[in-house]
Amino acid sequence: MKVRIFLIISGLLLLSIFSFTASSDEPVQTNRVITVEISGLKYTPNPITLEPGETVTFEVTNKDSVPHTFTVNGDKLLDLGGGKSGSVNYTAPVTEQTLPITCDYHPSMKADLVVQAAVASSNTSSASSASSTSSTTSTTDSTSASDSSISSSSNPVNSSTESAPFPIAIVLFAFISIFVLRRKSQ
Repeated sequence: MKVRIFLIISGLLLLSIFSFTASSDEPVQTNRVITVEISGLKYTPNPITLEPGETVTFEVTNKDSVPHTFTVNGDKLLDLGGGKSGSVNYTAPVTEQTLPITCDYHPSMKADLVVQAAVASSNTSSASSASSTSSTTSTTDSTSASDSSISSSSNPVNSSTESAPFPIAIVLFAFISIFVLRRKSQ
Protein backbone atom coordinates (compact mmCIF):
# COMPACT_ATOMS: atom_id res chain seq x y z
CA MET A 1 0.00 0.00 0.00
CA LYS A 2 2.85 2.39 0.84
CA VAL A 3 4.41 1.71 -2.55
CA ARG A 4 1.21 2.64 -4.38
CA ILE A 5 0.85 5.87 -2.42
CA PHE A 6 4.50 6.68 -3.14
CA LEU A 7 4.01 6.05 -6.88
CA ILE A 8 0.85 8.16 -7.04
CA ILE A 9 2.45 11.08 -5.17
CA SER A 10 5.68 10.94 -7.19
CA GLY A 11 3.74 10.77 -10.47
CA LEU A 12 1.59 13.76 -9.56
CA LEU A 13 4.66 15.68 -8.42
CA LEU A 14 6.51 14.99 -11.69
CA LEU A 15 3.52 15.93 -13.81
CA SER A 16 2.96 19.18 -11.92
CA ILE A 17 6.63 20.16 -12.17
CA PHE A 18 6.82 19.49 -15.90
CA SER A 19 3.44 21.07 -16.61
CA PHE A 20 4.53 24.27 -14.85
CA THR A 21 7.82 24.30 -16.78
CA ALA A 22 6.06 23.86 -20.12
CA SER A 23 3.58 26.67 -19.53
CA SER A 24 6.20 29.18 -18.34
CA ASP A 25 8.14 28.92 -21.62
CA GLU A 26 5.20 29.90 -23.83
CA PRO A 27 5.74 33.02 -25.98
CA VAL A 28 3.79 36.21 -25.40
CA GLN A 29 0.45 35.94 -27.22
CA THR A 30 -1.61 38.92 -28.28
CA ASN A 31 -4.07 39.68 -31.03
CA ARG A 32 -2.80 43.13 -31.92
CA VAL A 33 -3.64 44.44 -35.40
CA ILE A 34 -0.92 46.44 -37.15
CA THR A 35 -1.98 48.49 -40.16
CA VAL A 36 0.74 48.81 -42.79
CA GLU A 37 0.41 51.14 -45.76
CA ILE A 38 2.45 50.83 -48.93
CA SER A 39 2.58 54.16 -50.73
CA GLY A 40 5.23 55.87 -52.81
CA LEU A 41 7.36 52.71 -52.74
CA LYS A 42 7.57 52.89 -48.91
CA TYR A 43 6.24 50.87 -45.99
CA THR A 44 4.58 52.85 -43.20
CA PRO A 45 5.13 52.53 -40.26
CA ASN A 46 8.85 51.90 -40.28
CA PRO A 47 10.13 50.31 -38.10
CA ILE A 48 7.48 47.91 -36.80
CA THR A 49 8.18 46.67 -33.28
CA LEU A 50 6.95 43.34 -31.87
CA GLU A 51 7.67 41.45 -28.67
CA PRO A 52 9.39 38.05 -28.89
CA GLY A 53 6.81 35.37 -29.69
CA GLU A 54 4.02 37.92 -30.16
CA THR A 55 1.29 37.04 -32.64
CA VAL A 56 -0.16 39.94 -34.60
CA THR A 57 -2.31 40.51 -37.65
CA PHE A 58 -0.77 42.71 -40.31
CA GLU A 59 -3.40 44.53 -42.38
CA VAL A 60 -1.51 45.73 -45.44
CA THR A 61 -2.88 48.16 -48.02
CA ASN A 62 -1.06 48.81 -51.29
CA LYS A 63 -1.96 52.37 -52.31
CA ASP A 64 0.43 52.32 -55.27
CA SER A 65 -0.74 51.35 -58.75
CA VAL A 66 2.00 48.71 -59.10
CA PRO A 67 2.17 45.33 -57.30
CA HIS A 68 4.17 44.91 -54.09
CA THR A 69 4.97 42.09 -51.69
CA PHE A 70 5.14 42.16 -47.92
CA THR A 71 8.15 39.90 -47.37
CA VAL A 72 9.61 39.45 -43.88
CA ASN A 73 13.11 37.98 -43.66
CA GLY A 74 12.77 36.36 -47.09
CA ASP A 75 9.31 34.86 -46.43
CA LYS A 76 6.68 36.33 -48.76
CA LEU A 77 3.64 36.88 -46.55
CA LEU A 78 1.52 38.87 -49.02
CA ASP A 79 1.60 39.62 -52.76
CA LEU A 80 -0.66 42.58 -53.45
CA GLY A 81 -1.60 44.07 -56.80
CA GLY A 82 -2.00 47.82 -57.18
CA GLY A 83 -4.79 49.17 -54.96
CA LYS A 84 -5.21 45.83 -53.15
CA SER A 85 -5.35 45.02 -49.45
CA GLY A 86 -4.57 41.87 -47.52
CA SER A 87 -4.09 40.58 -44.03
CA VAL A 88 -1.74 38.03 -42.55
CA ASN A 89 -1.32 36.55 -39.08
CA TYR A 90 2.31 36.55 -38.04
CA THR A 91 4.17 35.21 -35.01
CA ALA A 92 7.46 36.94 -34.24
CA PRO A 93 10.58 34.94 -33.49
CA VAL A 94 11.20 34.24 -29.81
CA THR A 95 14.62 35.90 -29.87
CA GLU A 96 15.30 39.62 -30.03
CA GLN A 97 16.48 40.64 -33.52
CA THR A 98 15.81 42.97 -36.43
CA LEU A 99 14.33 41.41 -39.56
CA PRO A 100 14.13 43.02 -42.99
CA ILE A 101 10.79 43.78 -44.62
CA THR A 102 11.20 43.94 -48.40
CA CYS A 103 9.31 43.95 -51.68
CA ASP A 104 10.22 41.17 -54.11
CA TYR A 105 9.39 43.44 -57.06
CA HIS A 106 11.24 46.54 -55.81
CA PRO A 107 14.51 45.70 -53.98
CA SER A 108 14.95 49.31 -52.87
CA MET A 109 11.75 49.11 -50.75
CA LYS A 110 12.87 48.26 -47.24
CA ALA A 111 11.62 48.51 -43.68
CA ASP A 112 12.58 46.91 -40.38
CA LEU A 113 10.68 44.52 -38.13
CA VAL A 114 12.25 44.93 -34.70
CA VAL A 115 11.67 42.09 -32.25
CA GLN A 116 12.44 43.24 -28.72
CA ALA A 117 11.04 42.85 -25.25
CA ALA A 118 8.92 45.68 -23.93
CA VAL A 119 10.85 48.03 -21.66
CA ALA A 120 8.35 47.52 -18.81
CA SER A 121 8.52 43.71 -19.09
CA SER A 122 11.17 42.01 -16.98
CA ASN A 123 10.11 38.36 -17.36
CA THR A 124 11.40 37.72 -20.87
CA SER A 125 13.43 34.57 -21.26
CA SER A 126 16.71 35.23 -23.01
CA ALA A 127 17.78 31.60 -22.82
CA SER A 128 15.64 30.61 -25.76
CA SER A 129 17.57 30.75 -29.00
CA ALA A 130 15.18 29.09 -31.43
CA SER A 131 13.17 31.41 -33.57
CA SER A 132 9.80 30.48 -34.91
CA THR A 133 7.52 32.33 -37.19
CA SER A 134 4.22 31.44 -38.70
CA SER A 135 1.77 33.20 -40.90
CA THR A 136 -1.69 32.91 -42.38
CA THR A 137 -2.82 35.15 -45.19
CA SER A 138 -5.94 36.51 -46.79
CA THR A 139 -6.33 39.20 -49.38
CA THR A 140 -9.16 41.49 -50.35
CA ASP A 141 -9.77 43.73 -53.32
CA SER A 142 -10.18 47.35 -52.36
CA THR A 143 -10.93 48.51 -55.89
CA SER A 144 -12.89 45.95 -57.88
CA ALA A 145 -14.36 42.57 -56.97
CA SER A 146 -13.96 41.27 -60.52
CA ASP A 147 -10.18 41.76 -60.70
CA SER A 148 -8.60 38.44 -59.73
CA SER A 149 -4.99 39.24 -60.57
CA ILE A 150 -4.00 39.24 -56.90
CA SER A 151 -2.21 36.21 -55.54
CA SER A 152 -1.93 35.33 -51.91
CA SER A 153 0.72 33.28 -50.23
CA SER A 154 0.63 31.36 -47.01
CA ASN A 155 4.09 30.49 -45.86
CA PRO A 156 4.25 28.99 -42.38
CA VAL A 157 7.85 28.69 -41.29
CA ASN A 158 9.09 26.44 -38.51
CA SER A 159 6.03 26.71 -36.30
CA SER A 160 7.44 24.10 -33.94
CA THR A 161 6.44 25.43 -30.55
CA GLU A 162 5.25 22.15 -29.06
CA SER A 163 6.67 21.24 -25.67
CA ALA A 164 8.46 18.01 -24.81
CA PRO A 165 8.25 18.05 -20.97
CA PHE A 166 4.97 16.09 -20.74
CA PRO A 167 6.31 12.95 -22.53
CA ILE A 168 9.50 13.23 -20.47
CA ALA A 169 7.42 13.23 -17.28
CA ILE A 170 5.64 10.04 -18.37
CA VAL A 171 8.92 8.27 -19.14
CA LEU A 172 10.44 9.43 -15.86
CA PHE A 173 7.38 8.23 -13.95
CA ALA A 174 7.59 4.83 -15.67
CA PHE A 175 11.26 4.42 -14.71
CA ILE A 176 10.58 5.37 -11.10
CA SER A 177 7.65 2.94 -10.97
CA ILE A 178 9.73 0.07 -12.35
CA PHE A 179 12.57 0.84 -9.94
CA VAL A 180 10.28 0.93 -6.89
CA LEU A 181 8.38 -2.22 -7.92
CA ARG A 182 11.59 -4.19 -8.56
CA ARG A 183 13.02 -3.04 -5.28
CA LYS A 184 9.82 -4.10 -3.49
CA SER A 185 9.93 -7.59 -5.05
CA GLN A 186 13.51 -8.25 -3.88
